[in-house]
Amino acid sequence: MKNFILSAIIAISALITTASAQEGYYPLKIVNKAANSKNVTSTYILLLAQDWTAQANSCVLNLTYDATRNAQVASLVQITNNTNSKDYTYAVDSLQGYDTTTQSVLIYIPHLQSGRCMVSMNYKLYMPPVTGATGSVSLQDPSVSDTTDVNYDIIYDKFEFTYDTTSPGNGCVYINPTAVDFFSIPIKLERDTVSSGNINNLKRDAIVTTIMNTLNQYDLTPTKKWQSLIVKDSTSVIRMVSPSLAETFDASYLQGSSYNYVDTLIKYYKTNTLYVDCSEIGAGYYGGKIDSNNNWNFTNGTNTTSINMNIVKTTNFFGPGTVPFDTPNKTVKSILVKNITSAFTVNMLPCVNKDTLEKPFSSTNFYKTNPRQNSPAGIGPWYNLYTRAIHEAIGNSIYGFAYDDVLGQDGTLSGRDTTKAITATIGDLGSMYIPPHKEILHVYAATLKTNTGFVCKDGVCTLRVTWQNPPTATVPYTQPKNAKYFIMINAGTAADSTGYNISADSIFVLQKGKFYNYNDTCGTITLPQSCLVGNYQNMNAQIMTCGGPESPSTGTPSVIIKNAHGSTPLAPNVPTSNCSCKTTPPSNNNWFIKIWCWLFGCKDN
Repeated sequence: MKNFILSAIIAISALITTASAQEGYYPLKIVNKAANSKNVTSTYILLLAQDWTAQANSCVLNLTYDATRNAQVASLVQITNNTNSKDYTYAVDSLQGYDTTTQSVLIYIPHLQSGRCMVSMNYKLYMPPVTGATGSVSLQDPSVSDTTDVNYDIIYDKFEFTYDTTSPGNGCVYINPTAVDFFSIPIKLERDTVSSGNINNLKRDAIVTTIMNTLNQYDLTPTKKWQSLIVKDSTSVIRMVSPSLAETFDASYLQGSSYNYVDTLIKYYKTNTLYVDCSEIGAGYYGGKIDSNNNWNFTNGTNTTSINMNIVKTTNFFGPGTVPFDTPNKTVKSILVKNITSAFTVNMLPCVNKDTLEKPFSSTNFYKTNPRQNSPAGIGPWYNLYTRAIHEAIGNSIYGFAYDDVLGQDGTLSGRDTTKAITATIGDLGSMYIPPHKEILHVYAATLKTNTGFVCKDGVCTLRVTWQNPPTATVPYTQPKNAKYFIMINAGTAADSTGYNISADSIFVLQKGKFYNYNDTCGTITLPQSCLVGNYQNMNAQIMTCGGPESPSTGTPSVIIKNAHGSTPLAPNVPTSNCSCKTTPPSNNNWFIKIWCWLFGCKDN
């Protein structure tokens, strides 16, 4: 019996992490169970937030080791156009203070809001700085479904947190797991003995299997449209994506030709009234009917708020926040939209048991057959099946929809005692295969300033160029750290009546240690004269560099190289196959430039 009691005490104490208090900071314990996974070599974290005292400032969190606490202390660093996200990305098990026995490290978090911890496996995320409409600079989130995104094939996830300054005492921390946008890595949060994102000690593959089985079981569409939410490579499920963000999901799902859910909703509430409890902002109950112009007019007898149902789209229900389902903070409209979309999410719209939406929503009514939808058999469902799959796999303690807090299934934890850490456990990925990361790079043109053309002497030809780096007025470009440049030499233009030609387009990467020199604004190519086949007068040269995914290439303007030797042919008919210079098939295709860039080191390291 004593042994049993002792074991219970040890088990409970493992959940309650005591940390020394530090004024203005809250302790967060990161537990890296992903390290037990078969194919995980590194678990990386990147912490982002907004400054609590200057809320327009987006920040990264810089970690510094504090030997007195054997912990990392985070500080806010405002994001600028020169911020490289990889400089603030840390391998968990490489942080000083990491305990290899408990697989954990303690991080002290300062006061902040809208915090996010980005977690990635084996590779760091690249999140370029972008400037918003107000001039503030933040890091651009990875796209979860765009195959051209540089982070597309990386296994990553996130959780959210805020440490406010307005609560009594030293403030209050709020932290929650989230799968609102996507799910990829199981993350469990614990505060004392209370947990959220409860993964029930399951490995990722078991969770993914449950999600996929749920999608398959309740997807009644003939073409299994909900399966498009699953992002795979050849061997692995990379992530499950919300229908609000999945580019392959049917954007008119709720407005189809065989059944139109939106039209059904409009018809029902033209003759019935929906009541919504808005008392959380002191506004009481609002009742709403849809008029002949399809405006959903809600009133409490004194004030009226309207929603234009003529412009409602499928995405408004799955991802509210844009017109006409915009949610200006602490307004009647925000309460209306949150309740309406929450009821839709769990198949309670149109309302069946009563025509009133109010907290608490009863989970016993979630996902029940809704006779007021009048849907033909064998199609649907007409609710958020993605959210259902997330909750059936992980439980009702994680955000699977933006307003799961309205439905009482968000998993938010809070606390004020700064001597007790909140624990974030990054789950075991089991034997999941981690696909190798293929960097997808965008190529940008620099402005060529001077060039010598190829000057040949004693069988050796040299070309020297200088250039001006991006950005230009038309090319938004963020200079990657350790960026490489290269020169592409093309055949003469089609207008060349003399038929000037070289045997192949050639790309020369400006990198030290080959047959050229390199620095930020000038480069030299030196190669055997035999590599230039034909007359090289009027060859086109392009100075290129690689950038991040923040903007597409806007073209590759070129200039004419003037050869010091006039029109004298250089070694005509000499094959290039044995040359030491790098040649490519005659093509200017951008995909080849990217591959060449990737092979020869022109990427953000």
